[in-house]
Parts: sequence; structure tokens; C-alpha cells
Amino acid sequence: LKRSILIFLITGFILSILVCQWAAMNTGGTLNFYFTLSRAWALALGGIAGYYLLSKKNYTLPKTLNNLLSFIGLLLILFSIFFFDRRTLYPSFYTLVPTIGTVLIILFAHGNSYVKKILSNKILVGVGLISYSFYLWHQPFLAFGKIYFENFTVQLKLFSIIISLVLSYLSWNFVEKLFRGKNKISLKKLLRFIIYSYI
Repeated sequence: LKRSILIFLITGFILSILVCQWAAMNTGGTLNFYFTLSRAWALALGGIAGYYLLSKKNYTLPKTLNNLLSFIGLLLILFSIFFFDRRTLYPSFYTLVPTIGTVLIILFAHGNSYVKKILSNKILVGVGLISYSFYLWHQPFLAFGKIYFENFTVQLKLFSIIISLVLSYLSWNFVEKLFRGKNKISLKKLLRFIIYSYI
């Protein structure tokens, strides 16, 4: 499979992005958002990036080109933040813009590249560390805020986000880090905890 894995990933990417675009234009967006086959292209793109990283000994690029490609990646992400809105079909061909931007940063923002220096800022690294916890926390706060408050103002939304950030830090520090450390918690202890919690 090693010889054909890249062809498999590229084929999967093309087929999935076509399904994605078809679903985006013909199903109103809901099916497209949750349908595995219309999301698989992003996983395939990640697989292609991983393949490149494993083979990058054969593809060493000049520092100038690394800087250029990683900077283009950052611009693509920023473009999607400021120019995409609720009318933008998502996911669809448009989703390639931030996704390819992310891939370019992963592949080329290394060494002494300017983008790496920007993204290595302590504040941005900190936000990155708690980002998954924040992803889990902010949604229920905003969703229940819309239900509970008749007028869910910008101030209330900002307050919800601040609370989510605090909880995100706590859950990252006391839950995520615990489960990531193999020396801190074993599979045996985890299974025992799950069994006892159901008894």
C-alpha cells in the first residue's frame, strides 16, 4: 500500500470534494455539514500533508519559498475569516481556502520562517492549548444564552466567551493534561473508574 497510498488519498480527496460541493448546492447545507463523505476530503488533505512530511527529505525547499508559502497560508485563513459569512456555502469548494491555508502553514511554517515566529507567540500558543476545551465550552454557553435571554446582547455574548475561556483553561489543565500523561493515569485505572461509576 505504501506505493499507492498517495494515489488513494488524492482520489479520495477529489471524489469527496465533488460530493461535498454537490451536497452543498442541492441539500440546503444540513446533510453536507454532517455527511462523512462530504467531509472526508479534509481528512484526505491532511493525509496528503502527512505523506509529504514523511517524505520531505526529498523535497527540501529554500527558506524564501518556505516563507512565501506559509505566508500565503496565513493570508488564506485571514481572508476566510473576514470575507466569508453566513451566505457562504459551508462546507463546499469555499472551504478549501482556509483548509489549504492551514496545510500550507503546517508544511512550511518551520525553522526561522516569519509565520512560525508569529504563531509561536506565547499568547497564541496558550490559546491553541485550550482551543479544544474552548470549542466544547463556548457552544453550550452561547446556545443556552440565546434561549434564556430574550435579548442576548453583545455584552452578554462577550461575558459568555470570557467564562468559556476560564472554564477552558481549567478543563485543559485538570482534565486534558491528566489524560494525556500516560504516567498519570493508566488504562486499567480508567476502566476501573468507568465500571465503578456505572455500578
